[in-house]
Amino acid sequence: MSIVIWEGTAEEAAALPAEVRRLLRSLGGTGNGGKIGKKPDKSAEGALDPAVQAFIAERARSQAARALVNRFVGTILTWEGTHAAVAKAKQGRGECLRLMRTGTPFGGFVYVWPGTTRVDFRLDAAHLEGRTHAYRRNVQSDARYQVTLRLKSKAALAEALELAQKAMEGVEQAAKAS
Repeated sequence: MSIVIWEGTAEEAAALPAEVRRLLRSLGGTGNGGKIGKKPDKSAEGALDPAVQAFIAERARSQAARALVNRFVGTILTWEGTHAAVAKAKQGRGECLRLMRTGTPFGGFVYVWPGTTRVDFRLDAAHLEGRTHAYRRNVQSDARYQVTLRLKSKAALAEALELAQKAMEGVEQAAKAS
């Protein structure tokens, strides 16, 4: 799992992974036992990096909200090739967690605001059929993130995880098509 705060150009971002690996080697560690390329242990559902836990804890407004957001983010981060980064929302809603698929040019597939338990998915509104907790965001019809949900219950959490899986699959398919 990685947490990255990024500000820079697309060209700088493209060089980032190699630069991070170079820096980690120079420091003698990688965060995964010193082995570059070793897959992190993601066996414990809901196990979060302390920095992600702190980010969520600082923003979640109740223990129940914190538990649901921790469970949602922690479960996604057990999926191979996923990581989290702190992002600033363009709409002025403050900092959020962006969950991303490593190795795709599209990357992000979910945004999470722990303070409001809001989750936005990189899905179009067609994915709302049969959903009880998710709803359409008030955005243009060509927006990439049309589906949102509030993590308010275990049932909403289950639906959110299904939608996150679909969003991640969509990012992977878009990467293959490009």
